Amino acid sequence: MKRLFSCIRAVLFLMPLTLAACSSGGDGGTTTTAPTPAAVFVCNGPVPTALGAGTNPGGASLSTPRFAYVSNEDNTLSMYTVDAGSGNLRANGYVLAGRSPGELVVDPRNRFLFVPNTGDDTVSVFLIGTANGSLTEIVGSPFPAGIEPSPATVDPTGRFLFVGNTGGNNISVFQIAPSSGALSQTPGIGPFAAGLLPLALTVDPTGQFLYAANADSNDVSAFRISASTGALTPLAGSPYAACEAPVSIAMDPQGRAVYVSNLNSGTVSQFVIDPTTGVLRANGVLTIPGVSAPTGLVVDLSGQTLYVVDLFGAVRWNCSINQTTGALSCPNGHGFSGFVTGLDILSTQILVDPSNTYTYVVNFGTSTVSPTARTFPNVGLPAVSTRIFPTSMVIAGGSAAVTHQPKFLYAVNNLVGAPVTVGGYAVNPATGSLTALAGSPFVTGSSTPISGMTAHPTGRFLYMTSSVDSRVYGFDVDSSGTLAATPGSPYVRGVFPGPIAKEPITVEASGRFAYAFNRNSGTLTAYSINQATGALTELIGSPFGLPQGVAADGVSLQADPTGRFLFVTTPGPAPTGNVSTLGIDPIGGNLAIFGSAGPARGAGFVQIKSDGRCLYTIDPGTITHYTLDPFFGTPTERFFQLAIQDPVSAAIDPLGRFLFVTLGLTAPQARVLGIDLFEFNNDCDFTRNPQSLPLSSPAGSSVVDSSGRFLYVAHPDAAGGPGALSWFTITQDSSSASPLTFAGTAITGPLFTGPMAVTGTIQ
Repeated sequence: MKRLFSCIRAVLFLMPLTLAACSSGGDGGTTTTAPTPAAVFVCNGPVPTALGAGTNPGGASLSTPRFAYVSNEDNTLSMYTVDAGSGNLRANGYVLAGRSPGELVVDPRNRFLFVPNTGDDTVSVFLIGTANGSLTEIVGSPFPAGIEPSPATVDPTGRFLFVGNTGGNNISVFQIAPSSGALSQTPGIGPFAAGLLPLALTVDPTGQFLYAANADSNDVSAFRISASTGALTPLAGSPYAACEAPVSIAMDPQGRAVYVSNLNSGTVSQFVIDPTTGVLRANGVLTIPGVSAPTGLVVDLSGQTLYVVDLFGAVRWNCSINQTTGALSCPNGHGFSGFVTGLDILSTQILVDPSNTYTYVVNFGTSTVSPTARTFPNVGLPAVSTRIFPTSMVIAGGSAAVTHQPKFLYAVNNLVGAPVTVGGYAVNPATGSLTALAGSPFVTGSSTPISGMTAHPTGRFLYMTSSVDSRVYGFDVDSSGTLAATPGSPYVRGVFPGPIAKEPITVEASGRFAYAFNRNSGTLTAYSINQATGALTELIGSPFGLPQGVAADGVSLQADPTGRFLFVTTPGPAPTGNVSTLGIDPIGGNLAIFGSAGPARGAGFVQIKSDGRCLYTIDPGTITHYTLDPFFGTPTERFFQLAIQDPVSAAIDPLGRFLFVTLGLTAPQARVLGIDLFEFNNDCDFTRNPQSLPLSSPAGSSVVDSSGRFLYVAHPDAAGGPGALSWFTITQDSSSASPLTFAGTAITGPLFTGPMAVTGTIQ
């Protein structure tokens, strides 16, 4: 039996109470207000008396959060970088996992990611890229496991991986090869019997004891761990009674207590650990007013606070832990001792980052992760989209914070009567200034104008489109920024050549597939990308069509940050147009039509906010804001603002704070040239910043670098003379009244009449 209800695999096989509640759901945007009565101890638990010394009195050591990983129901792992200063998550691609990946675990040295695959009875192991957080599956992965493996944990030494097999009611023990991360099992050691449906595991900080929450037998199994083999021996009195449906388990960093959330009884059980024997002693059962179905829980790394999330309540509760008795207090309110609203429905897991600064809640129902500051003032941060139905999250730490740094900027020069070239420039990561690369400008091989350009997420490849000769030009970017054609380039798209028009191209988040719009046929050509050479191979079934009735003339094309959706804007009779949504198959890259929305008020440029939850079209006179359906990506218009005239280009900074729109209208009375700024809030709504910068010459393409600190604007010369590149510094400090500052005209030279792209690195 895989699951008792289909609406949420994240709380596997749970209970009829949960099934009934799941049918009613709730609105993820509503605020939950908890009642005021004090907490009551029920479920026959004794009143808390003493917490004890614990197995690890020294507590936990802290590190800097660097990378986050989320398992998803579509058999993928989403990757993010973590901003250590703000707690914000930034999408960093995705990789394929096994079927129905379960609880994610990182080894203590942050080298390997372990993924139990519930659907195919295996465990996948990935090597974590030290510099950029990339995931590379190791040789031999996936490794055979028990029946329906789901929860997992690693001992503090990194020698043993423990996996709960929910279909076999037992626990497997794997030895971890220290150099490769490969898993092995010693013949005759395990699996070890647990209770019914072991859904959660935890190991004490010294690695002596393992505890398992068993959802169907309503108890907690406890074991002593063999230091030499990892073998498990049941402790005296095990299993220990819990309340109904224990689904999550947490331990404080001092090894003093174990906490268990009981989904069906709406309670949290507390147990004190004997530091010598590991035996558990019941120390109270807590009912939190307003919490009917507690799921995830975690103790902060100071051991002062227990955080609890409710499946339906959209609330994070902060329960202070009495350091003498262990009693839990979860008062109504806000701030340090209260709760934080704004988390989305079907919340299944909560975790604390390794610096003990932020909490993160996984929201299965809305396919998001909600970051929140851990302590006062409990500042809610922007939720970020995951792929479909996230089930688990883990954060890998390190000694230094992640930084995104720009590396190279490329600008197309569509020279009349001459071969098209690309100017290449090294970006100073401190100042944003540009220095021409040796050999620049580079010859593209095209004699017809380039209308679209995109960079591979790794910055290793560039791809360009020409609407006249219907080709895609691919380039390898070496360590010095020099461009060389990829094998087989240029790639023929097999569509009718047409007049000069914008034909965009984009690469989706995993970097495995590229998509180019074919203007005259109204289709999309799809390619797989050779990860070693950058060569393109057209997919079987390509080209793919747009929804019936949508105009063939594409204007803008973007993939969302999760890599699930492709959005195409197409024009229509003013003021109408369409935004089409196509779903991207994560295995083969094929496209499926998910729908379209209109009118898009002219359907100009499309921009997607970095959290993946909102989309914007920028048209003459109007910016239209859409929210994106978390399941199908279909846009729903939220509001529009008549704020701009004749937009030339648009760019959203990768930190998701600003939208920049360059303007260039020749009006009857005057020429309006400038940059309009729009500032987002956490809900994707935006306001116009009063600072709008004038430009002294017409603007062309614009782009923001990967650090979010620099905006580049091209100034083509319509008369055929030298153009220019200007750059601006972006102040991300929210208290700044003037976030955009002109830094200078960086380059003068060719026409700069084509698109631009910036590559970057993660360090």
